[in-house]
This record gives sequence, C-alpha cells and structure tokens, in this order.
Amino acid sequence: MKQNICERIAKLRKMMKENGVAYYYITTADYHASEYADDYFKEREFMSGFTGSNGNLLIGADMAGLWTDGRYFIQAEKELEGSGIELFRMAEEGVPTTLEYLEQNMKEGEVLAFDGRTVATRLGQQMEEMVEKKNGKVYYDVDYVDAIWSDRPARKCEEAYALDEKICGKTVSEKLDMVRESMAKKNCQNLVLSKLDDIMWLFNIRGNDVECNPVALSYAVVTKDNSYLFLQEKAATEGLKSWIVNQPVVLCDYEKIMDFLQEQTWEGAVLLDKENISYAIYKLVKESAEVVFGDNPTELLKSMKNEKEL
Repeated sequence: MKQNICERIAKLRKMMKENGVAYYYITTADYHASEYADDYFKEREFMSGFTGSNGNLLIGADMAGLWTDGRYFIQAEKELEGSGIELFRMAEEGVPTTLEYLEQNMKEGEVLAFDGRTVATRLGQQMEEMVEKKNGKVYYDVDYVDAIWSDRPARKCEEAYALDEKICGKTVSEKLDMVRESMAKKNCQNLVLSKLDDIMWLFNIRGNDVECNPVALSYAVVTKDNSYLFLQEKAATEGLKSWIVNQPVVLCDYEKIMDFLQEQTWEGAVLLDKENISYAIYKLVKESAEVVFGDNPTELLKSMKNEKEL
C-alpha cells in the first residue's frame, strides 16, 4: 500500500513538473462542501492513504504534508508511516496552517494548483491573494489526480424523488418567491446554489447521494424570472420529470452547470455564499457578472418551520 502511495505521488510530481506547478493542494471535500464525501471524491485518501474524514494534502517537488485535527493524530501517524508524507498537527503550537506553510515556502513566481470545484471561495481567494503577492499564479481548473486514478469509483447517483406538499407545507413556487424577496433585499437578481440541503428544501425533493444525508448531487440557479435545477441524468426518474413539468423549474443536466454559467447572460448582480460555493464557480460567474457575497437566503428560510413541518 505504501509503495502505491509513493508511486502515485511520483506520478503527480511528474505532472506538476510538466505543467510548471510548484505545489498541488488536495482537499477532502466534494463539489458541494458536504460533510461526508462519497468514494468518488476521496482524492486525498487515494493520494495519501489517510482515511480520516478531515484533512488536506499538499504536494511539492520535495515535500508532502498532510494536515488533520486532533481526532486523527494517532491514526494519521500509522497510516502515513513509510509514505514520505509529513503529518502537520492542526492547532498545535508552532504548526503552520496550509496557507501559512505556502506563504512561508512558495518562491517568487511559482504556481499553486488545485481543483477549484473542491475548494470554497473564501479559501480560494486567500490562496490567490497570497500567491499574487509572490507574483505567482493559481491554476484552479485542473484535476491531476483524476488522470492517475485509473480505477476511480463511479460517482454515486441514486434516484431522486419529490416530497408531497402535505409534508413540505409550501410549494416550490412559494419558496422561490421567498428566496427572490430575500435576494432583492441584497440588490441581487440572481442566485447560484451548490449547498445540497438548501437545494433539496427549495425544490421539495430528496435523494440518497451523500452518506447520512437525504440529498441528491445537484446545483441550482435562481434568476428574477426563472429557476434551474441541475441533476445527474440517472437521478431524474420519469416520475420526477413528470412532477417537475408542473413546477416553475427547468430541469438541466448536472454535468452542464459550468457551461450554463459560462454562457449565461446575467441581468443584475449574482449572490454567492463564499463559504458554500466553490472557487471554480465564483471565478466563472465573476467573468461576466457583478458578484455580491452573502449567506444563502435558503439557509435561514429553511430553518423557519411552517405549520405543516412543525
């Protein structure tokens, strides 16, 4: 196993060198900041052998470091043994964060790369600002691990289904009105959502794509006049499609979200939650629209239970 890890890191370093990348950062997250990442998204585990639920991996030409919290120090020591990966114990005195380590060790003009779909906007911005101070660059639209992971598991996709309005208490139309009212208070005409529980609440649907959570992998875009739900093709059953036909929602392919955002002609500002939207989505939207940062309106609205839910 340790030999496999060393071989994978060697392959990654070769790709980094070929692309002029000094450091490659790998998170534990999926594309939606879910608490539990499905096997498809476990790139950090694949590249390090560390199986804990929290941790980030940084690979450089002559270093490899894994950051995790106190719950996993003993486990990480055992699982990293012989891999050449150094354990950085989060929150311990004298131990730098990943960002601090990069700030201390990146040289002038060097390149930092990561898969921007798995990095939250707040952290992505912090990394970008730090790298710019060193006159370097950030490559956020790469996934080098995918090229190495030949037997990568399929992304989980189970059937999604609609909830009866007798359970939800409010229709999709009513919820969209509430969300648009909150958007207007922030002078925004558009909203992009990737937080799965918020999307499930907004469209009165459920799924089973994330462990311990009744959610379907999805994205949503709400504009002043329309709303779009992006679901994996196999998740959208005929029954769900028949139900959506009668809702104020356009059903789209999960795989097309980036193309949609790139081609969208935005009218007005776009509201994004920098803690819950990926850096890749933020950068894409920012190219063609004014971005306003704020909490997802759905976060607060779904916490206020109506009479049926109570």
